[in-house]
Amino acid sequence: MNLTSLGSDARIGYWRWYSNAAGGAPNADVFTVSVSNNNGTSWTNVETVGPTGAEVSGGWYYHEFRVADRVPVTAQVRLKFVAEDAATGSLIEAAIDDVTVFK
Repeated sequence: MNLTSLGSDARIGYWRWYSNAAGGAPNADVFTVSVSNNNGTSWTNVETVGPTGAEVSGGWYYHEFRVADRVPVTAQVRLKFVAEDAATGSLIEAAIDDVTVFK
């Protein structure tokens, strides 16, 4: 995404749904959100959900961040959402909705 016209006030918001509370190894996995400003060459963590806590049993949660707080704003911004099943026998569910870029 080219966010240069928004400058350092560029923000990204999204709704996420995540559950790792089921299966043979519940509460053992994480959901990560990362941002890149160089077309995906390198990534900076925005948030990590889990492995335990209030937001790992399903439900929609809103999160937003100021891009410049994580990486300099460029014309090559990307987001990456990773719901990883690293534990044996876990049941992972994840969804993203309403991704918005604003100032």
